[in-house]
Amino acid sequence: MRKKTKNILLGIGSLVDIMPADGLNKAITRLHVRDDIASHFGRVGNELKDAFRKLENDVKTTTSKK
Repeated sequence: MRKKTKNILLGIGSLVDIMPADGLNKAITRLHVRDDIASHFGRVGNELKDAFRKLENDVKTTTSKK
């Protein structure tokens, strides 16, 4: 394969993860990072649910006292 063609394929492959230029280890690391980010979003979602549940209970308590 010509060097220019190989460089183009490596560049395009890096963008779409077909043929990562940095090797398999970096691709595996990206999967772990994606999982870490997903777990962070999950925790934030759970915290928001709890906060809204508490707010809803506070509103119900406040309106029932009136």
